[in-house]
Amino acid sequence: MRNNKEFISLISIIPEGITEFHGMPRTGNHAIIFWYLNNITTDLKRVSPVNKKAHRLEKNIWKCDVTNTVYINNVNQHQNFALNILRNFPVLPSRLILSNEYKYNPSLKEEASCLIIRDVANHVCSHYKHFILNTNAILTEKYINGYIKNYKKIINAVRTTNIKVANYNKWATDFSYRNLLAKDLNIDNKVDNVDFVPGLGGGSSFTKKEETANREEYNERYKKIKLPKFFAEEICKDQEIYNFNKQTFGINIDELLGV
Repeated sequence: MRNNKEFISLISIIPEGITEFHGMPRTGNHAIIFWYLNNITTDLKRVSPVNKKAHRLEKNIWKCDVTNTVYINNVNQHQNFALNILRNFPVLPSRLILSNEYKYNPSLKEEASCLIIRDVANHVCSHYKHFILNTNAILTEKYINGYIKNYKKIINAVRTTNIKVANYNKWATDFSYRNLLAKDLNIDNKVDNVDFVPGLGGGSSFTKKEETANREEYNERYKKIKLPKFFAEEICKDQEIYNFNKQTFGINIDELLGV
């Protein structure tokens, strides 16, 4: 979608700044965002919509009254709703954190953005479980083509922009990497809880919300799901995806996906 010019104009005057996170669903984006939020504010609570039939975006807004920090989930799909929400706040947020899913569609300058990436073997298994198995949906050619297309857009953003990149594989298992990422995002890693599955967003595909998970399993989701062979083959034969995962994550995706 095109960016709403009025929305961009409004958020440009947020006094303490904005951070915008990008990533396909199931990249562990909400886990990283939750970690980030815990290191910049405390007592973050979901804002209850006034209207019980409110748009789903209005059910994914979190706010800390003490620091006047606001987080809006999946804003790139619903900028018009986000604009109305910000207008209705008595005071403009002092700090704003945005989450964009599905497509890389930045509304801010690259230096204010962070792109979350994950290896395709673990990501596709988590994505497939959440959107196909958990919903009893039919695996279609449209879904497969859309998945591959969007994953390649993420690769392109990594290679052609100067956006900050958060490697979920490393973030989930490496304390030193989290410290480096925190520095890159201009925060201190004081609250280093990566085992907790937050209620923020849709939670984990494998663990219930608000529960503690085993971080050692974060990069072994491919062991829990048997991807249909023809789907796995379509991913593995794409040389751009194959090479990116080899270079970035040091894995051979055909081995992990059993192709």
